Amino acid sequence: MKKNINSLPFKTTFYHGLRWNGLESVLYYTIFMIHQLALRAVVDTQLYGIIGSLFALIYLTITVTNFGFDLTLAPFYQMFTKNKKLFNSYVVTQLILEFVIYSATGLVFFIFLRSWFLPIKAYGIPFSLIISSLIITEGIKKSLRIILQTAFLTHKTATAELFYIVSYVTIVWAYYSLYKTISLYTLFVPMIGLSLVTTLFLAISIYNLYRVLPETDLFENRLSWQQIIFSRIKNYGYQLTKVFFTSNFLIPFFALTYGFSMAALLELVTAINQFVSIIIQKIFGITGQALFSLVKHKKQKEKQAAFNLAISKLYPILYAVLLISLVAYKPLFAYKTHVTSNTMFVAGLFFFILLFSENFTLLYEKWLIIEEKTVSLILINGMLIGLFYVITRIPYWNSPAIPLIVLISLRIIAYITLRWVSQQMWKQTNM
Repeated sequence: MKKNINSLPFKTTFYHGLRWNGLESVLYYTIFMIHQLALRAVVDTQLYGIIGSLFALIYLTITVTNFGFDLTLAPFYQMFTKNKKLFNSYVVTQLILEFVIYSATGLVFFIFLRSWFLPIKAYGIPFSLIISSLIITEGIKKSLRIILQTAFLTHKTATAELFYIVSYVTIVWAYYSLYKTISLYTLFVPMIGLSLVTTLFLAISIYNLYRVLPETDLFENRLSWQQIIFSRIKNYGYQLTKVFFTSNFLIPFFALTYGFSMAALLELVTAINQFVSIIIQKIFGITGQALFSLVKHKKQKEKQAAFNLAISKLYPILYAVLLISLVAYKPLFAYKTHVTSNTMFVAGLFFFILLFSENFTLLYEKWLIIEEKTVSLILINGMLIGLFYVITRIPYWNSPAIPLIVLISLRIIAYITLRWVSQQMWKQTNM
C-alpha cells in the first residue's frame, strides 16, 4: 500500500499544502501562545476572563451566522472554478450575501453588548462598535481564506496570517512597554485595523485567482441554486450541532455557570490547546479537505487511497503530541495561573483532553462533508447533544469536572460512530 500511496498524482499537491499550512500554524500559534501566557501574567483574572469571553463570542457568532458557506465551498470547488461566470455566479454572489449577513449580525451584536453584556458597557459606544465590526471583517476573512486554501494557494494565506499575528503582538506589547498597562482597547483596536488590512490582501489574492480562470461558459454539469441552498442548509445544521463542543461555546457557558475565574482558566487551556491542536487541524484539516475536494470526482480506489494517505500521516502525530502535552500540562498550568485548587487543575486537564480529542474525528468529518454526507454528521452530533442534555438534568453541576467527563465520553462515542459509518460507506462503494 505504501508504494501505491507514494505514486499517487495528488501526493505533491498534498505535501505542498502540508508544508505551507504547517509553517503558518507552527509560527502563528507559537507566537499566539507566548502572547497569551504573557497576557495572563500582566492582567488580573477578571479582565482575562472578559477578554476570553469576548474572543469566544466573536468567533462563535461568526460560525453561527456563516450559514454553511465555508463548508459548502470545498465539495463544489472544482465546479465553481471552471470559468469566470461560474465563479461569479456561485462564489462572488455568496460572498456579497455573507457581507450583508455579517453586517446585520454586527448590528445585533452591538445591541447585545450595550444592553446585556455588562462588563463592556463601561467602555462606551466606540468600543462596542469595534467589537461588532470584527464580526464583519473576521467573518469575511475566514471565507476568503478557505477559498484560497482549497485552491492550494496556502502561501497566500500563510503570508496574511503571519503578518497579522506578528504585527498584532508587536503593537500590543510595544504599547505595554511604554505605558505599563493593558486594557480592552489595547487589544481590540490593533485587531480591527489589522483585520481590515489582511482581509483586503486576501480579497486581492482572490481577484488574482479569478483573473486566471478561463472565460469559457460551460453549461454542462452546472449546479442549480436548489442544490447549493440544500447543501448550505445541511452544512449549517452540522455547524450548529458541532459548535456546542467547541471552546467558543464552552468558555462563555462555563463563565456563566462557574464565573470568570473559570473562564480565565479555560481561555489559557484553550491557548495551550491551540498550540498543539489547532496547528494539527489547520495542517491536516485544511489540507485534507482540499485533497478530498481534489479527488472527489476520481475513481473510488483513488479517493480511498487519498483518505488513507491523510490518516496515515495524521494519527502517529496525534499520539505523540497528546503524550507530550499531557506530560507538559502541569508546569504550564502552574505558570501564572494563580490557581491552587485541585478541582480547577482537573477541570483544566479534562477541558484540554476534550478539545484535543476533536482531532481524532477531524478527517472523517472532512471526508463526509466533501462526499455530501453531512446528514450523518448532523444525526451523530444531534444524538450527542440530546444525550448531554438528558445527563445534565441530573443535579451534580457543583463540580465543573463532571460535565467535562460527560463531554469527553460523548466525543469517544462520536469517534466510534464515525469510524463505523465510514467503513460501511467504503464497503458499499467497493461492492
